[in-house]
Amino acid sequence: MNYGFVILCSDHNTRHVAITAKSLRAAYQNVPFICAVDESANEEDMRELRQLCPTHRGNDTFSSLVN
Repeated sequence: MNYGFVILCSDHNTRHVAITAKSLRAAYQNVPFICAVDESANEEDMRELRQLCPTHRGNDTFSSLVN
């Protein structure tokens, strides 16, 4: 079975994403994960989050972050 994880990050808190990413790496080795942020994330937020994992910007709703 192929699966992965999406970290929903509506507050752009890099520390929270880092903690979640560390937990995912420890519990699910070699399973991919990405981070999804809303449209209010600025370039600095995106740069910091992309250092932790692939990060994608959605619109202003939670469903857009999942899509």
